[in-house]
Amino acid sequence: MRLDQQIHLIPARSEDYPVIQNMARFYVYDRTAYMGWECPESGLFECIDFKHYFENTDEKAFLIKVSNEIAGFVLLDKMQLLEPVDWNMGEFFVLAKFQGKGVASTVARQIFNEHPGKWSIAVMPENIKAVNFWRKIIPEASHGDYNEVFKTEGELRSAENPDPHAMNIITFETKAMNWNNELDVKPFEIVKSQRTDAEFIDNNIVEYNNSKVVFLQHEAFKSLNYCIKDDKGLVIAGVNSLMYCWRMLYIDVLFTISDSRAKGFGSRLLTYVEKEAKQLGATLAHLDTFDFQAKDFYIKHGYEVFGVLDDCPQGHKRYYMKKAL
Repeated sequence: MRLDQQIHLIPARSEDYPVIQNMARFYVYDRTAYMGWECPESGLFECIDFKHYFENTDEKAFLIKVSNEIAGFVLLDKMQLLEPVDWNMGEFFVLAKFQGKGVASTVARQIFNEHPGKWSIAVMPENIKAVNFWRKIIPEASHGDYNEVFKTEGELRSAENPDPHAMNIITFETKAMNWNNELDVKPFEIVKSQRTDAEFIDNNIVEYNNSKVVFLQHEAFKSLNYCIKDDKGLVIAGVNSLMYCWRMLYIDVLFTISDSRAKGFGSRLLTYVEKEAKQLGATLAHLDTFDFQAKDFYIKHGYEVFGVLDDCPQGHKRYYMKKAL
């Protein structure tokens, strides 16, 4: 079963209040990494009381579960931070065990879809992890139509909130999915992506992949690039490769300048990077090469062809090769 099929957003009952309030200690602790809060003398972090989310009819509380295991909570209210809204994200927390695995993204999308309307989300600017998370999710939920402002403590102070913290406040609007599972979107146009647009797409596909098959390495992409230099410090050969997501090694480029070929430099580099990857847990290496490049060289080093693309370029073949490490 896929991870996203195991994620459940469950309306919390009054008897769940102590569970969420107890989890709130971890919620506060989680933010000490960014906020610099000291550990209390008692050794127990305290959080504001969330009981009103269980008492007020215009507020909602949810438990997050992965399979049958508690994984976090979501609290919604209608607090007016800048202007009237249909929903304000009061609190949003995923336990550390489930962070970085697509759980938070899946839950956020479900919340936005099931609660369409005008939204606000306030985040402490020091909480970089949360700021980056919402800056990735909200453009998707709002189709890029959102507004983010910074408000100081003084600007947010009120009778209802006498001791506020400075906040980044994001406002946007969401719409529910229709029966065809397609969003009711505004007219669109296809435009050339800017660097930030391309990064947004890259980040989202990485997050999606992780939600389907959990990554086995801390860094989704780890470069393994090495070169050989001569006695003058000039590069004469090099390998650019990538250890990605599930401890797979992808050999992108292996090249030796013409004057230094047939001297074993390519073999040494390939053997070296395979050894490095294997020490990091890699079990498979793969690459592609053209018929005018180095297919026979790779076969000599234990690689086998598993696919061929004809006429790429015209009149030539592109070979896809793999090797168990």
